[in-house]
Amino acid sequence: GEEAMILLATEPDLVARRVMLMAEQAIAQARSLLKSGAPGVMLGGGDLIAAFLAHCRQRGLTPFVSLRLNDGHGLEFVGQAHPSAAHTVSRFYEDHYLEYRIGPDQRDWHQHVLNWAIPQVRDHKFAFIQEICENYPIDGFELDFMRHNSFFQLDKTASAERRQIMTDFVRRVRQTLDRTAAPGQHRWLCIRVPAY
Repeated sequence: GEEAMILLATEPDLVARRVMLMAEQAIAQARSLLKSGAPGVMLGGGDLIAAFLAHCRQRGLTPFVSLRLNDGHGLEFVGQAHPSAAHTVSRFYEDHYLEYRIGPDQRDWHQHVLNWAIPQVRDHKFAFIQEICENYPIDGFELDFMRHNSFFQLDKTASAERRQIMTDFVRRVRQTLDRTAAPGQHRWLCIRVPAY
């Protein structure tokens, strides 16, 4: 059968944020260290998704893009000139984390991620997915609900409300994949969920 390759996408402004947080000397060092990887491609003005698609097409692979829907890596360093914050904290997160995160403890993985009960949080993530679907001829998209699997304040949202929010979000993504597909193309939607 056909083989697939998945590109893990990230928030679009993270590399720009890295540049803003680092001093000129550190930028030069980062460019030399990262020039062969994805951040290096992006720092150099390249289009990582287009390069990924070309790589897959040349090799007969089916290109999928994957997106971590509530990634908590490095969020404890928001507002700090820390290397982890520079490539994991998006501008949206930095601008809204005090009001949009799940809980008050910035060091706790389950509290410092964003609260999906807030429509702006879902809309921000959806806009990124929509941009990829509208601008790139991908064959499929993976929604990664595992990173990280806290999406709501459980004591403030009922199970039925959480289920409806997530079902509506997945439905919007499915509709976007269908609307933006080439004539006769079926774009696959994959969902990565925790096993417990």
